[in-house]
Amino acid sequence: MRITGGIARGILLKSCPRQELRPATDRMREAVFSRLGSSIQGAHFLDLFAGTGAYGLEALSRGAASGVFIEQNRRTVATLRTNLGALTKALGQRTLPCRIVTADILNWKPTGTETFDFIFVDPPYNMIGQNIQLLFGLFEHCLAPNPHARVIFEMPSELEPSLEYWKAEQRLGSKRRHSPSVTIFQPKK
Repeated sequence: MRITGGIARGILLKSCPRQELRPATDRMREAVFSRLGSSIQGAHFLDLFAGTGAYGLEALSRGAASGVFIEQNRRTVATLRTNLGALTKALGQRTLPCRIVTADILNWKPTGTETFDFIFVDPPYNMIGQNIQLLFGLFEHCLAPNPHARVIFEMPSELEPSLEYWKAEQRLGSKRRHSPSVTIFQPKK
């Protein structure tokens, strides 16, 4: 697994030894960021169920201004910190404008008036169905009110959630059952 674009293109990312972790593939991230294009420049992102941090680290390599990574598992957070350190070094920086929060996303609340241009969501597939309304409720509170703001949600290809206040703008990836796909959502106007 490696960064697919931007200044740190090609740097290797460490993966976690946890078997239930399913990191976003290089190909999937490349498709997502190709679709997002230059709108990632200067953006603020939230990476939920961050795992190795692949989505957020890719965003930083491609010019995002800052980000927040949320991950519950402490061992996985250690791998994320290692990957963030490698990216920081590859970008020639001492630190990057981002933070890692060790928390259960289902109980996490954004601080103050903090909003994000992009929310990357790559949860364990088995928890999506029963929590999708809760997650999108959280997104309503922390997605920035700008026309480029999007939620990038990785889920099994057969899942097609019906969300009253959200529009599925585009779906990327495989259509084969149980294969990962990414849906890009925006709030309905």
